[in-house]
Amino acid sequence: MTIKQNRQIVLKDDYLTKIKPFLLLGFGLYKSCKLANIPYTTVNNWIKDDVSFASVVEQLSENVNIQARHKLIEQIKDTNNFNDKAVFYWLSNKDEDFKNKTGSALSVKSGDVDIKIISYK
Repeated sequence: MTIKQNRQIVLKDDYLTKIKPFLLLGFGLYKSCKLANIPYTTVNNWIKDDVSFASVVEQLSENVNIQARHKLIEQIKDTNNFNDKAVFYWLSNKDEDFKNKTGSALSVKSGDVDIKIISYK
């Protein structure tokens, strides 16, 4: 491995560390790079060229959707406290699987319980 390749790996790790908190909060890649004060074009090129780097960024980006789904299931199970429009908003605007189903019923399997959710839109 050349010095240039080693330097690029260190730089990728450093940039990933800087954008990670913003991706985990649900910001898109462009906004995360801007908030971390790192060049978006560089990170975007790495995503195009490096499958493993792209995979890590995608996993971090999906974290908020996973948390929203967990929160939604918790809210559904607690029928006395199910009024969380923020979860619906996030999923219907940010989660592709959910977004494609808004306006109709969405079936969710939670353990032994089948739950049908109807979007608030």
